[in-house]
Amino acid sequence: MRKILLAAFFLSSINAFCQSDGLISHYMFNPLIINPAYAGFDEALTVNAMVKSQWTGVEGAPNTQIFSLHSPVTEKMSVGLILANDQMGPLNQKGFFATYAYRVPFSDGYVSLGLQAGSTFYNMQTENFSLLNPMDPVFSGNNFNQAVPNFGSGILYARKNFYLGLSMPQLLRFSEEEFISHSLQRQNTILYGSYSFTLNNDLQVNPTTLLYFRNGLPPEINVGANFLIRKVIWAGVLYRSQQTLSFLSKLMLNRQLTIGYAYDYHLGEVRSLANGSHEFLFSYTFNYKKRLVSPQYF
Repeated sequence: MRKILLAAFFLSSINAFCQSDGLISHYMFNPLIINPAYAGFDEALTVNAMVKSQWTGVEGAPNTQIFSLHSPVTEKMSVGLILANDQMGPLNQKGFFATYAYRVPFSDGYVSLGLQAGSTFYNMQTENFSLLNPMDPVFSGNNFNQAVPNFGSGILYARKNFYLGLSMPQLLRFSEEEFISHSLQRQNTILYGSYSFTLNNDLQVNPTTLLYFRNGLPPEINVGANFLIRKVIWAGVLYRSQQTLSFLSKLMLNRQLTIGYAYDYHLGEVRSLANGSHEFLFSYTFNYKKRLVSPQYF
């Protein structure tokens, strides 16, 4: 019974797994992975690395690694790069996306328009599958391989203590005849925002909200709050409507280097079947200089 429930949960979560942006708890500290318009907002070359291990203790549970970098190239234009690797059981996907953003001053802040383009490469080990139709041409060999191109767009408005973003990381849709892996890529819309309150010289609180709309699936709601203590330590909590409670932390070792950790505590059926999820964040900003307006720090 335990294996049946886990299999059902895996199948219901496969689309979420294949869209890494919807699973990362530290999204507010690396917004490039959900919106290409964020590129360049750190006013310097920034490199991020994220590692997430889900449902620890479960064989074949999802594991995700994301590497990203972005930098301004002129006063208004910025570029970036996102590399992602996902593994869940026999399915592996690798993504490569280049980003471009154009930013202009607007109403005491900035408006940025972003684009991204790239491809996702799918590989599935099928030799151990039990098929209802052994003659299915899709699984005729021991491996299933496919490359799926796509592009996305986004817009971001940010000022001193507020930001609001809207993005569609996957704009293209494919029919089953065009790409067998069409079900792994859905048109998703992400709406997110935050407002910063300074309570005193040592404490700042940033409530955050993210709405994740997946074509053909119920929307996901993320609400939470992050606290900046003495401008050095971030601590926060995030609730997902998919019945997950995340506890976040981030330590600013200096003006350039930060590390973070998040623990996802599952509230739904998977709680009795698997342990929580662990996420690690590493970020380095080169040639640091004072940020004009950054949705990470305001």
